[in-house]
Amino acid sequence: MKRTTLRRAAGATVALAALVALAPAYVLLNPPRKWFSARTFTICMASGENSLAAGFTQAACEAGVAAWAAPLAGSGPFSSVVSTSLGNVGFNGNDGLSTISFEDPQRALSAGTLAATTVGYYDTTQSMTTNGTTFYAFTDADVVFNNGIDFTSLGDALQNGANGSQYDMEGIAVHEMGHAIGLAHDPVEAATMFATVEAHDYRKRTLDDVDANGGQHAYAANSQPVTFAAGTQLTVATALLGLSTAAFKPNSKVYARITVLDENGNAVPGASVTVSVTRPNGVVLTGTGTTSSSGRITFNTGTAQAGAGATGVGFILDVTNVVKAGMTYTNPAGPDDTQVF
Repeated sequence: MKRTTLRRAAGATVALAALVALAPAYVLLNPPRKWFSARTFTICMASGENSLAAGFTQAACEAGVAAWAAPLAGSGPFSSVVSTSLGNVGFNGNDGLSTISFEDPQRALSAGTLAATTVGYYDTTQSMTTNGTTFYAFTDADVVFNNGIDFTSLGDALQNGANGSQYDMEGIAVHEMGHAIGLAHDPVEAATMFATVEAHDYRKRTLDDVDANGGQHAYAANSQPVTFAAGTQLTVATALLGLSTAAFKPNSKVYARITVLDENGNAVPGASVTVSVTRPNGVVLTGTGTTSSSGRITFNTGTAQAGAGATGVGFILDVTNVVKAGMTYTNPAGPDDTQVF
């Protein structure tokens, strides 16, 4: 049984460094394979993901499927995603039922693996040529999320706070469904199909043009390459993260993470970001830094204050300015984020 896995990032390690020299626009599974007819993926909510509430879990997985609908130009393999009570199904072989399961009931995944997709079930007697590539027919694929991993979603993190080792289930679901439609890992770090992901990286829920082009090549006849043109407007996505466990939130560090994108969703590296953070005791902290190659910067705002959560007084984050040559930032009124820890 062959499966493709997504691993958490460890420092600056790049799992597919050997492929970088090839610089493909996208990477298909080898041999190429895809679905020849509509496919339903069933979310097995009977067990659920222990670290993420059922509503957030289901929404994340549904979004993981839906993310591929637009770039596949209406010709994608998914007819629907449903919630049912199948229990701990896990990797269940070539049974014709495609599932999304949680907590790795068969303990098939190694430490450090966030989730995996079975991609080894396909029929070489059935073939189809699309955009010059001959594909074999998928007969089954299943997605399983690992046990012992603390998952979150952007909605969960903003509503309930977050600790430092949580991983975005929605972005991971989008990645795994990319395998389930026939894509392999891509060497482009910005791509959803990149092999590793950092904690609290919410970019992967949005497809890069590399991802969209791979999906279109497999499923959209006479596809034309998609290019997410560089934009001129600066936008920000923010999150206040309490690096703690729930039991020790008053002792945690609170970090302000800012991702700078252009209006087309491209990461903007080398942008100067200035922030203001008001702590629960009224002290205002300011800082300026430069975004990394992934368009992101993180500020340490100090230790969470004991008792602040009980009083409902939280941290207030305001991005006061973003500067990048040739681009414009329009600062919206009011704070960009608030969070009680």
